[in-house]
Amino acid sequence: MTVRLNVRRWPGGRPEFLLVHGLASNARLWDEVAGRLAAAGHAVHAPDLRGHGESDAPPAGYDTATAAADLAVLADTAGASRLVVAGQSWGASVAVHLAGQRPDLVAALALVDGGWSDLRAEFGSWEACEAALRPPEIDSPTEIDSPTEIDGPPEIDGPPVARLRRQLAEAHPDWSAAAVEATIANLRVRPDGRLERRLAIPRHMAIVRSMW
Repeated sequence: MTVRLNVRRWPGGRPEFLLVHGLASNARLWDEVAGRLAAAGHAVHAPDLRGHGESDAPPAGYDTATAAADLAVLADTAGASRLVVAGQSWGASVAVHLAGQRPDLVAALALVDGGWSDLRAEFGSWEACEAALRPPEIDSPTEIDSPTEIDGPPEIDGPPVARLRRQLAEAHPDWSAAAVEATIANLRVRPDGRLERRLAIPRHMAIVRSMW
């Protein structure tokens, strides 16, 4: 099955950068970093991984190795090689897998808050890992009171986007407007102005299980 990945690109020269977002995140979180890299003369590629952002959400393939394989296809299609690959959180694990699968594509790795976790060492069974890391269910929009809880997937109608924008601005006054909007883009804004999760819980947990 062909999977279309949405890729944000900045033109420039070598070395080229591939920026990989984390679990339940999206490529826009890298925009300001990418802008600085592009200003320094580097080409930058920042994809939404499958099931995230504006990329396709096929029924299968929600694991670290497949995400890395998707990036290898992306790099080959773009004619890119010897990339500096930066990954954040789960994206760092994807970057490490890409380097292992296709060392010809990766010149260097930058791992931000991830890439070295060993969930099997931390949790003796998948059941224990699942119980600890499964995102919480949200029974009502009023239960989303802080930006951290937004990572939990709402199963019914979500909060209005205006509320989340206000919460983020209040909780993080040092964030730029671009950072606030990029965080909001982790969720989908429905036509009625309310938010819903892009990545369903089963797919979210399939990725976590691949990490375990």
